[in-house]
Amino acid sequence: MQHTIDKKDTQARITVTIPWDDIAQDVEARVAEAAKHVDVKGFRKGAVPQEIAAARVDRAAALADAADAQLRTHYATIVREEKLRAVGAPRVSVTKLAEGNDVEVMIDVALLPTI
Repeated sequence: MQHTIDKKDTQARITVTIPWDDIAQDVEARVAEAAKHVDVKGFRKGAVPQEIAAARVDRAAALADAADAQLRTHYATIVREEKLRAVGAPRVSVTKLAEGNDVEVMIDVALLPTI
């Protein structure tokens, strides 16, 4: 994971890039878990062949969930390591989210003013 920070007074913009290699396994695990709950006529629930079930799972949703989980972890780490005095909830804008590509996110956060 790479990040850059642009601080201006009481605002900070954090740009985060999560490499595809770091998130790919998490996406596949989420697809496999969702595939266990797919209903296909002619098969018992949970007994659908993996290939058929995986084809019916929304991979974009699995990617979004995996990116969200990674980002939550990385955001906390960035704030702690960079000693940012964040106030309130961050505003997150996903700039790039596509399977097979790095995930890019911009996070805007308010900072406590220095006195």
